[in-house]
Parts: sequence; C-alpha cells; structure tokens
Amino acid sequence: MYVSRHLTVELLAYGGVVAAGLALRLAGLGQAPLEPSEAELALSAWQVTRGAPPALDGGPLPVFATTLVLFVFGASDAAARLLPALAGAALPLAAWALRGACGRWGALGAATALAVSPTLVAAGRRAEATALVLALAALVLASAALPGRPRWTATALAGGALAAGGTPGFLALTALALGGLWAVRREWRRARSRFWRPLPMGFAASFLVATGGLAVPSGWGLGVWQPYVTWLLGVGDPLPALRAYARELLLLDPAALALVGLAVLAAGRRLLAGPSAWLGGSALVVLALGAATATAPPAALAVVTAAALAAAGASLAAEIAAGVAALHAAALPEGQAGGPPWPALGLGLLGIGVGLWLAALVISSATLPGGPPRVFDTPITGYFALTLGLLALAAAVGFQALGAERTRLTALVAALAVASALALHGATWGVVLAVGGPETQAGMRSSSADLANLVDEVERHAAVWSTPGRRDVPLALDAAVELPLAWYLRAYEQRPARAEDARLVVQPAAAPRPAGRWAERRYRLGVSGRAPAPGDLWRWQLYRERPGPSEPVDVLLLVRLD
Repeated sequence: MYVSRHLTVELLAYGGVVAAGLALRLAGLGQAPLEPSEAELALSAWQVTRGAPPALDGGPLPVFATTLVLFVFGASDAAARLLPALAGAALPLAAWALRGACGRWGALGAATALAVSPTLVAAGRRAEATALVLALAALVLASAALPGRPRWTATALAGGALAAGGTPGFLALTALALGGLWAVRREWRRARSRFWRPLPMGFAASFLVATGGLAVPSGWGLGVWQPYVTWLLGVGDPLPALRAYARELLLLDPAALALVGLAVLAAGRRLLAGPSAWLGGSALVVLALGAATATAPPAALAVVTAAALAAAGASLAAEIAAGVAALHAAALPEGQAGGPPWPALGLGLLGIGVGLWLAALVISSATLPGGPPRVFDTPITGYFALTLGLLALAAAVGFQALGAERTRLTALVAALAVASALALHGATWGVVLAVGGPETQAGMRSSSADLANLVDEVERHAAVWSTPGRRDVPLALDAAVELPLAWYLRAYEQRPARAEDARLVVQPAAAPRPAGRWAERRYRLGVSGRAPAPGDLWRWQLYRERPGPSEPVDVLLLVRLD
C-alpha cells in the first residue's frame, strides 16, 4: 500500500512538472516572428505540403514531422514551433526512467530542472531540430534504463535518433565517439587484430547517420565540415567568445549548471571510471564547441544538460556509445545468447520504409495532375537508390570480414536510419494525399508554382524598387502564400553568410491595415554588400542597380482576403 500510494504521488508530481514545462513552452508560441534559422525549417516543411521538394537542407524527422503539423493546423509561426515545444515538454520524463539510479527525489529534481531550464525552454520554443534530438536522446536513455529492455534496443534507437536529427546530431556524435573509444580501449589491447577493420567502418557508419547523409545529399558538408570551420574561425580570437559564453552560462541558465554539478556529485567515487570520464570528455567537447561558436550557445547548453542527466546511468550510456562507435565490441560480447532475429528485423525495417515510399510515389502518380511531385524526380530517387546500394555493400564487406555475429548491430542501425528516412517520407506523402482530398491534391502543384512565380515577381520588381522616386510598389498575392513568403524572406536573411556576399534584411514596416477585401503587408527590404556570383539564389537583376550598400526600400504587399 505504501509503495502504491508513494508511486501515485510521484506520478502526480511528474505530471505537474510536465504541465509546467508545457505551459512555459506553449505560452505565446506564435507571438514573435520566426527567426531566419527557424524559417528555413518552416519553409521546407511548407513546400513539401504543396508538392515541392524542400529548398533547404534538414534531417528527415524535423522536415517531415513539421510537414504533418502544418498540414493539420495550417501554416503559422506557432504551428511551425509546436513539435519542438511538445518534444521539449516531454524531456523531463526521461528522469523518471533513471529514478532507480539517482533516487526518487534526485530524479524529480532533475526533471524539474529540465522542465524550467531557461536554455531548454528557449530551445523548445524554436522551430529547430535541437529539441527533437534531445527528446530522442532521452528516449535512448529511458529505453536502456527501464528493466527488461535489451541493450540492442537502446543502441538501435541511438542510431535512429542521430539519423532523424540531421545536422544537430553532429554534437551528439562527438560525445558518442568519445564514449566508444573509452569503452573499447580494453578490448583494443586484448584483440587489436580484430579491430582494424570494424573501427573505421563503425566511424564511417556513424558519420553517415549523424550528419544526415542518409537524408539529404548535402548532409555531409553541413554536418561534418561546418561545425569544425566555425570552431576554427572562433579560435582566432577566443577570449571575447569565452567571456560571453561564461557570462551567458552564469546569468541565463543557472539551472543547467546546477544540474551538471549534481551529476558530478552523483558520480561520487566513480568520477575517474570509464563512463564518468566519457561524460566529462563529452561535456568538455560540447562546451568548447559552444564557446567557440558563441552564436548558438542554447544548442550546446541543451546537449550539456542532456549529458548531465545521462550521468545517473553512465554505464548504460557508455554501452550505447560503444555500440555506435565500434561495432558493439563492448556492448555485445561474444557468446551472448538470445536477441532478436537480426536479418529479418533489418530487412523488415527496410521493407517498411521502401514500401511506404513507393506507395506514396504510386499514389501521387495516379492522383496528382501531371504525375508525381518534383520531390520524386530522378535525382532524389537515384540518391535513395545509391544510399541503399552503399549500405548493402558495406554490410556485405562487414559480414565477409568479421562474420555475421560482429556486424549485426551496425547493419541494424544502418537499416533503421534508412528506414526512418523513407518511412517518414512515405508516411508524410500518404497522409497529405489521403486526407487532403481532390482539392488539396490539385492545389499542391499550383500553390508551389504560385510561390515560385511570386518569388520571380519579387525579383523582377527589385530593380524597380531601387529606382529613385519609386519606393512603394504594390504587389498583389494570395493569402495562402503570404506567410510562406515571409518565411522565405526571413530564411534567406543571413544566407549566404560570407561578408562579401549580399544579405537580405526583412523587417515588417507596419501592421496590416484592412482595406476592403484586401490587407496590406509592408516590408522593408534592405540589400547590403556586393552582388553574388552567377548561379546564386538571388538573381543578378536584384543587384543590377545596387552594386554597393544602399538604403532600405519599403515594399507594399496587397494580400487577398477572399
């Protein structure tokens, strides 16, 4: 009776913590306009709902999950941020799974810190993949900590989390790689000859999964090189960035620092043991990356907070890291009996993903005017086919070199990554085509074409707007594409990021003023910098009369209300 009553009170306490975190993340969610980085995700998801391929890169989970939200609730700033807010509010539940390791009160305190942490609240109120990656990482820890869960489940979920997260998964990859190296060091000394092949293969598979290379062709560049380039640029003058980062740590998020301190104290005597050393090294790497970038400390601090929560179950986390980084040499020792039917499970995951994707392709070919949308064009189809072929080749090489027992987990993680991308892709299109009806199906192409024509119209009028004496030119458009146009302009506000390239600045100049059946939207377009090279996103005519810095131009957009 005492245990039951205590558990009921504890569950009520967790419910209150989750409700408080949800309220903090949902209150006024759509009040502020999307930032440029948020607009990139929202615009990509909106384009998928209209039958066009995403114009900007991102992991499959953020893009396609946001697509479903926009399809159900419509295009709005709040809808674009809804999924990260829900994922961030669910993050404290991971502490409940770890209550056996750190005690009921300790787990409840960690859950409270995760719910009210200013950094995590800010990350959950942004239309970015950070909150989703953290929620998936917490799911990995919960799966490993709950009793009766086999270790392969947590390892497979780790691969799926990195695959779905896209570029933010790179920070998690760094932590997992450090943990894997530490966890297999004893195995390395005992059997070096067996590791020279699986270790590079494991790192290659991890990079493919973590960088989003299984989802978008340019995932390699975004996930692998961009963080290091940013870090190297920050090394040139590190002191201001370090001071700003430390100041933000102390002033904005003391809860994150307190959680890290509690995690270190909880480690106790095992502070120098392998799992705790992995945690400390991971936290140092993430802190260094955040201090060097200085422009995105919330994402780095959020990863540190999740790593602090992992300290309570550090041995399990190290086991997960070992499986991802080095072909589960330490996570699944030889002679272990039982486990799922690996080949059947891997092939089943691939079959489900490919089947959903092909079903959406067939349905769209039969229902949409003019055939399937551009997202199913030959380059995308060929890329997925190439990815599947490379994975099959890597699995064949691994099975031949090491035997089936040593490569099953890596093959499963790779299969899960591809299946997650294809399944999300196919399920999204299936819902859009099945629920939308003939009107939505017929309008998918026309809406995307309207947006493309609208952008062309904006670019054609740009030279006119820059002409002296003509600083307020009206442009009529449909209300359905007014908000995506704003997302489009904000998404490219800081792209390209190099100082010598042009930069588009968009600021609402006035509130909407209804006039009959029309509404006015005023934007202030300011173009600065030199003209971009041919082939860049914005055309030459946008800068034809503006080779250098110039004054902003007021643009009046008339939005049709009927």
